[in-house]
Amino acid sequence: MKVACLLNGQPRFTDYFFDFVSHKLPREISVDWFIYLWNQKSTDDSRIPTWWDENPHKIINILTDLSHSVIDFTVVDFPTYDTTFDTFQHKRPESMPRNIWYMFKSLYEAGKNLQASTEYDLVIKIRPDLTTDKLINYDTCLEFIKKNPNIIITSSYHTWGFNVKEINDWFAIGDHKCMSTYTKVFPNLKKYCQAGIIQHPESLLASHLILNDIDWIYSNIINKLTGKN
Repeated sequence: MKVACLLNGQPRFTDYFFDFVSHKLPREISVDWFIYLWNQKSTDDSRIPTWWDENPHKIINILTDLSHSVIDFTVVDFPTYDTTFDTFQHKRPESMPRNIWYMFKSLYEAGKNLQASTEYDLVIKIRPDLTTDKLINYDTCLEFIKKNPNIIITSSYHTWGFNVKEINDWFAIGDHKCMSTYTKVFPNLKKYCQAGIIQHPESLLASHLILNDIDWIYSNIINKLTGKN
């Protein structure tokens, strides 16, 4: 079985993440990691560890010490924000256009090399500040996904969505094809907002999946996420 993990966004590496990679991923199968992070200084966000400034490659050492493989590790400065994204009218008080733009941009970039890589049986999307409440059972996930190839497994925790089925945008498990599609919200952001989809992360992700004939379940395989938000 071949398993990949996507990790993207701000480097908010907490003890939760290290619990996830150390205790919630079975050791008998090595995981390939595709990582795309912003080069944000620790002083900008208290959730970013102080060691990040001096040695961002520490995360590679941690993963390889656990017998994982880091296929792609990219750290970049924040790109120039496209301010036209602020002009769309379909917003909620919860809308944060700049955060949405950066979130989906980093997810898209992390997924680029996944799409060009060897086919994986399972692809997991996780944040650096989260863990789960139980060991992930690869066999159970794979058995379900083989029977339901157009369904992604996510958590019932922290689901949200306006005018669309609610979804959790922190964590997902699916096959290679579905998860490659999952990463491609960013190229369609403006189109979706112009079409009237609420400018809100979960709403945009859910609408993107529905438009691509992908559904999701809130499974007891992963029934709780823990994080520092």
